[in-house]
Amino acid sequence: MLNEITLGQNIEQARVNAGLNQQQLADLVELDRSAISRVESGSRKVDSIELVKIAAALGVTELSLLTVQETEAIYLRAPESEPESIKQQIKWVNGFFENYEFLKELG
Repeated sequence: MLNEITLGQNIEQARVNAGLNQQQLADLVELDRSAISRVESGSRKVDSIELVKIAAALGVTELSLLTVQETEAIYLRAPESEPESIKQQIKWVNGFFENYEFLKELG
């Protein structure tokens, strides 16, 4: 099951794979380094816009960050993001969370 800790671990692994430190990622997504640290530890949630920014900065898909990996994570390169594609990604992520919450309620 995906939770804040798993999401944080996925973000940390993608950041390391991208060769970035926390400060570099923070600068790219316009957050404080401490916020990135808390996200990676699972003590801070990310909203859909932050998730899109983080995925774009790391060159991965949002889905790869939201996927529970039982084996070593495989990250796909995301295409260069243009303003319109970011809007589409935000729309997709928002829809994903709406569907996830609906399915979660169904049990």
